[in-house]
Amino acid sequence: MLSLRTLVIPMLALAFLAACTVEGPGNSVTVPAEPPAAESTGSSPSPRDIFAGVQVCEVLDGAVAGQGFPPGKFSDIGSDNGCRVEKTGISLGMSLDDKQGIDDFKVDPSKRFSGEVNGRRAFQVKEPLGEVGDCQVAVDMGANARFIITVALGSNRPTDEACAQATKTAQVVEPELPKG
Repeated sequence: MLSLRTLVIPMLALAFLAACTVEGPGNSVTVPAEPPAAESTGSSPSPRDIFAGVQVCEVLDGAVAGQGFPPGKFSDIGSDNGCRVEKTGISLGMSLDDKQGIDDFKVDPSKRFSGEVNGRRAFQVKEPLGEVGDCQVAVDMGANARFIITVALGSNRPTDEACAQATKTAQVVEPELPKG
């Protein structure tokens, strides 16, 4: 029986590569520094409330609609505002973090690849815990805010498949979140 991990990883990797520019392992693409933020006029959410009112499981459920996942369940793994969906062969999680920005996402540099998701800075992390078929995509949501999509595939499916699924999911999720 084919595992979900075997199918999802190559799809995720392809999606990430199609959506972003990636340099070799440990070599990030140079991204221009963001200009200093203007004084707050009250029109933009502060980093601490950027995700206020966002129902993380509703967003994740919408992103994976039609893919055979049951409704998402709250998860506090990775942040205090996360959701996880699982079906045979794949576990997919999403966390919203309004306390740490993308530059605070500390991982092994040899596993981190810089790029973009829908025009936002992003990092793809292959096998963050050393497991084949695991991938994370972290997306910049402004100062001290990010979201992370985590995919774990079963049955030793390729990591690139997990990365393709994580990237595809991040591309669908990003427009549903507040702009930081």
